[in-house]
Amino acid sequence: MREVFVDGEKVVFEGDLPEAPAEIYELLMSALSEQGRAVTGFVSDGVNLLSGEQPPPTFQRIDASSLTHRELTLQVIKEFLDKMGNIGDDLGSYSKNILTIGWSDVFRRMDEFIGKIKPFADLFDNLTPYAKTYSPEWSIGLEQFASEQADCLEQVLSCFESGDVSGLSNEIALRFVPMFERSRRFLAEEAVVELEQHIKNPS
Repeated sequence: MREVFVDGEKVVFEGDLPEAPAEIYELLMSALSEQGRAVTGFVSDGVNLLSGEQPPPTFQRIDASSLTHRELTLQVIKEFLDKMGNIGDDLGSYSKNILTIGWSDVFRRMDEFIGKIKPFADLFDNLTPYAKTYSPEWSIGLEQFASEQADCLEQVLSCFESGDVSGLSNEIALRFVPMFERSRRFLAEEAVVELEQHIKNPS
């Protein structure tokens, strides 16, 4: 007998139970989205299908887990803060180092720079839909930081494309790094605090 569980509770489907795990996933995504939740885990017969594994054509048991959109947003921010704690220092060192190396090395290290800041840029892209949908108290601040980040990156890339090493160093050290540190404090002191308060005391 094939079974589907979400957060430990058995799901009762109306009509016939679909054969393919992919179909189950789509149904759960749709149903949970209407409840303000998102699928965060999806294991079919012991195989984690959210890790990129090829879904099998059928299944015996599916165990899915979910979080509210608020819980998921909090998790995303905390993971970012944990992983990106030293990036400001790394970028500060990078801005100094590019003044003393050849242009070919600057070019090579630009890929390194982009790799370091990509999670930062992705974070704002991931948080914006939540902020627009739920309008938390910190949504205006998020919008301002997203705009400032975009402007900073545009100037950094402009300096890089024009071969302005000194300007590139200044943009990173004097604009991007301070903006990054301010945004980290904003996320930790405003976004995380507000999200945790609402999760502990839902209204």
